[in-house]
Amino acid sequence: MFRLMQKHPVNSADSLADGLSLCMIVRNEEKNLPKCIHSVKNLVDEIILVDTGSRDRTIEIGRNLGAKVFSLPWTGDFARARNFSLVQATKTWILVLDADETLRSHEHSLIKELISGNLPCEGFYLKLVNYFSNYPDDYTIDAVCRLFKNKPQYRFSGSVHESIAPSIINYQGNSCIRPVEVHIDHRGYLNQSLLKQKSARNINILDLEAANNPTDAYNLYAMGTELFQQGNYEDALTQFRQTLSLSAGSNVTADVYFKMAVCCLELAQYQQGLKILKQGQNIFPDFTGLWYLQGMLEFRQGNYQQAARIWQQTLDMGDPPWHRYTFPYGIGTYLSL
Repeated sequence: MFRLMQKHPVNSADSLADGLSLCMIVRNEEKNLPKCIHSVKNLVDEIILVDTGSRDRTIEIGRNLGAKVFSLPWTGDFARARNFSLVQATKTWILVLDADETLRSHEHSLIKELISGNLPCEGFYLKLVNYFSNYPDDYTIDAVCRLFKNKPQYRFSGSVHESIAPSIINYQGNSCIRPVEVHIDHRGYLNQSLLKQKSARNINILDLEAANNPTDAYNLYAMGTELFQQGNYEDALTQFRQTLSLSAGSNVTADVYFKMAVCCLELAQYQQGLKILKQGQNIFPDFTGLWYLQGMLEFRQGNYQQAARIWQQTLDMGDPPWHRYTFPYGIGTYLSL
């Protein structure tokens, strides 16, 4: 029997207790769930687990690990499931994790300090470390708002690649979310067969979204990202071009320029890639990744001295600010050597 989503939030400020709620949505995560929960067991005060249709032992494992388990029919909307989990939380702060993610135990004390202090902010950007192989330096860094105050006006948006930051910023402004040196280690990309299944699922969801709202810039970006991860660079480039025409100045624009340049590199469209990078560099001069890719494009054309000069510039710049840009680790250091 499913517990249906309530029409109005139950977690009003007056009914919340001090502490930290872990909110998760899961499906068939019996292999990953124990490691995830054990990584925060001594940090959080309650665990909210929303299951969207598991056929394995996920629900049983969650209950055995102390989680409050709720069931919700899957409708193809990640934001809806996330928001349902937030409604169940009873503590003043919320931490959001996926089952294939873990926190580092030595950073628990910093999190406790952040949520018990009186900092004038509503949430924190954490470092999402996405591992792509078993090599320790093969990862990218994303800034994600996964630790935030439990308020009914703060809700996720986006059926795929959902985010809560826009709603917090809409109420409080950009400065209300601060970056902190807390890491979320994400190893979901290590399973390539599962990654392909999830990507195909996401594309189906985004196709439905596009039919209803073909000019939604974030959905176009999300679709481009899925195609990019599949290696379909030509179609990804088309999606990113449409995104750029609709989202200049948004928080995904820098990543769009970066991914468009990579597409051009893979498609041997070198001059087009250089043109794209010049536009991006004018807007984001401190994004080292754009300069690194310029060096790659010059190198592919045999302009070795020019490439070396540009890569020296990236070494001088160093890695870009992690809370502003998504980038491969080492792009401002050893990758440019």
